[in-house]
Parts: sequence; structure tokens; C-alpha cells
Amino acid sequence: MLVELDPHEPEHWKLHRVVQSLRDGGVCVLPTDTVYALAASIYHKDAIRRIYDLKRLDEKKPLSIIVSDFAQAARYTMGIPTSTFKILKRCLPGPFTFIFDASKEIPKLMLRDNRRTIGLRMPDCPIARTLAAELDYPLLVTSYKDDAGEYVADPVAIEDALGPRVDCVVDGGLVFPEVSTIVDFTGHEPEVIREGKGDLTLLFG
Repeated sequence: MLVELDPHEPEHWKLHRVVQSLRDGGVCVLPTDTVYALAASIYHKDAIRRIYDLKRLDEKKPLSIIVSDFAQAARYTMGIPTSTFKILKRCLPGPFTFIFDASKEIPKLMLRDNRRTIGLRMPDCPIARTLAAELDYPLLVTSYKDDAGEYVADPVAIEDALGPRVDCVVDGGLVFPEVSTIVDFTGHEPEVIREGKGDLTLLFG
């Protein structure tokens, strides 16, 4: 199922179909501000396993979550200090993945092998954030790549490639791939793990 949405002001009556699919345990493909991503509810074990199978990932590999706003971010992390929150306000919404200690709201199925951290995203993409807002909880996400290991910009090509292996593909237009910047906030100082699309100068004011 291909669902076309306005990338700037997604139509709620169309969005409802995607939200219901995710609530029912579906796997969807949606746009972010960096790449198209496979997405599922953080509370559906079978959907999460389907994503690992689709990407042929080891289930020990951690994935990220997309939150709708700062309130959702605070709910699913173990407290954000004021100094860190100021950084987040400068950077988000934006193309960053921030690693935090996970709160008890994160399902145990996402925290394998005693891992207590989570990668958090609040992308500059109204479609992704609105989906998390409508669900009232985050989405588990991982970037989509084709069989050749390449990111795909065109959602129609993604739908053609995946077909019935996913429940829906959200068409938010072309997304020219560039990975997010990953920053670990679990130590005493923020540590840049991967430099990507995000502007590093925002991290340091």
C-alpha cells in the first residue's frame, strides 16, 4: 500500500491509515530528514522482528526511535540535564541521533544483552513526527537500503522492491540520502560517534 502525503502538512485523514497499520503491528516505510526508514511500533515484538529480518540484522544490533517532541523524548529517556536540553533545543528537530540512557518506558525487547541506552531521533520531517504524535509513543526505525546496500531516494521504487513484505510505504517525496550525525550523551561530555548531515557547531553553541 502506497500512501501519498504532503511532506510539509500531512493530511490527517490519510495519516490515519498509517497510524492504524502501525498500531496493529504493521511494518511501514516512512520518510525522515535523512533517509527513508523502516518503522514499527516499539510495543510490537513481531513487527520489530520483521524489521530485523528484512534488513538481515543481528537482533543484538540496537535501532533508534523517533519521537514527536521534547515531552516524548523526556518520557523515554532517563532524564535530560538542563545543559543537554539546551543543546537539544538548538539541534532538534534535525538530522541527529542522540544516544541516551533509556527509561523504564522503553520495552525490554528493545534492550537486549543488558543494554540500557537508546538512540533518539526527532527529525525535521513533519510526517515522521506527526506519526509519533498520533500514536502517542515513539516509532522504532532503521534506514532502508536496497539489496545492493544502497539508500533509495524514491518511495515508489521502495514500494516496488518490498511489495507485500511491508504493510505500507509513505510517499513523502524524494529524500536524497545523507546519514544523521550520532552523538552519545551517556558520558560526562557529548561524544560524536558519527559525523553526518547534522551541523556539529550546533552542539557547542
